[in-house]
Amino acid sequence: MARLIIVSGYNSVGKTTVGKALAKELGAVFIDSPKTTDILMEEIINAHEVSGTDFATVMKVRQMTELQVQVLRRLIQDQLELGLDVVLEVSTYYSDAHFVEKDDLNVSSIHHVEIMIPEVEEEKRRFQLHQPEAFRTYEKEWDQYVANRLPVYTDADLFEQNVVITFDNSKPLTEGALAELVKQVSQDNMKLFSK
Repeated sequence: MARLIIVSGYNSVGKTTVGKALAKELGAVFIDSPKTTDILMEEIINAHEVSGTDFATVMKVRQMTELQVQVLRRLIQDQLELGLDVVLEVSTYYSDAHFVEKDDLNVSSIHHVEIMIPEVEEEKRRFQLHQPEAFRTYEKEWDQYVANRLPVYTDADLFEQNVVITFDNSKPLTEGALAELVKQVSQDNMKLFSK
């Protein structure tokens, strides 16, 4: 049975770079949800002219987002059924229980790799450099944005079930660093939901 490796992190911390390198090293399929299903969902929400913060609107967006998750899970499952490991990139805000429900995923183990840059100022610099338009949204309230960020798993039960491997991407991604990450992902004691 194949493995699912979820790679997440905040804006511009290097999720795609690390995720693709990890997938290549493992001979796995790489799925970049921010550049595929996230964009599709954004287009659907815009096409339906759904905007606002009232309860009905928030619930409608949540229902549409659930459809996105179903599509993404189907993409993942198709690869797993072929016996292929999957490296899935998601933003930290969406890396939750939707992707780790073991009952309907034909998977031997699930691993979660959180890409991080320990120095907030370096993270800010990269975000500003790589995504200047998106950065402008957060620029004035950067300190509050950083202070309010939640852990990957805010639900205590989920946190207990999910081993999170952190990967410091503040330095160049070397062969040695990648080999160490592959080793961590491959260790038996890191397996989640083993069947």
